Amino acid sequence: MKMLSKTDLMNRTFSDRLPRPFTNAIETILLDRQHRHGKLLNIIASIVHPNTCCHLFTLQILDDEEKDIVRHCLDYAISVGLTPEETLAIHRFLQPRIARHALADFGPSHSHDAF
Repeated sequence: MKMLSKTDLMNRTFSDRLPRPFTNAIETILLDRQHRHGKLLNIIASIVHPNTCCHLFTLQILDDEEKDIVRHCLDYAISVGLTPEETLAIHRFLQPRIARHALADFGPSHSHDAF
């Protein structure tokens, strides 16, 4: 079993107060030590923030676990809805992780001279 850091444990406590589909998404993201879930981050962020968009094509390239997570989050968001507090909490959790994924994707192999 993986050991969780103090921050991960705090995030788990925070996520326990959110609707179950989003808790599942957050736990998947927290346990992702290989940073494989960047697309999942963006899709969940697009559910909770109007300035984040995702292309439906992205859904096709998710693995089955991620598709299931997204399906449940979308169903909840459409049928039940998130409170403004839940929306803000989820977005605040996702925002720094999206930034880290973007930096990792850009990485040191890209030359700044290209700009």
